[in-house]
Amino acid sequence: QMKWQEVREQFPDKWLLFAAVESHITEDRHRIVDDLAPIHAYTDFYEAWEHYNALHKKAPAQRLYVYHTSNDKIDIELQHWVGIRAK
Repeated sequence: QMKWQEVREQFPDKWLLFAAVESHITEDRHRIVDDLAPIHAYTDFYEAWEHYNALHKKAPAQRLYVYHTSNDKIDIELQHWVGIRAK
């Protein structure tokens, strides 16, 4: 379990695949990640995204994200999905 600033120092200029351990949602529907568990760091976004998709298929309820460590903080805008979802 780590804070974002620790991750940024350990993995500078990388795409990080991580699980959100602790987070909260703001009034304007943004998820702010307080604590996270790094899974893997990548230089290539598409490689990170492929690994994300593979893990997401196995555990769709887990809060997994790919985010670049050049960002000062993790601020994820939540989307409201409407419609039918295929399996």
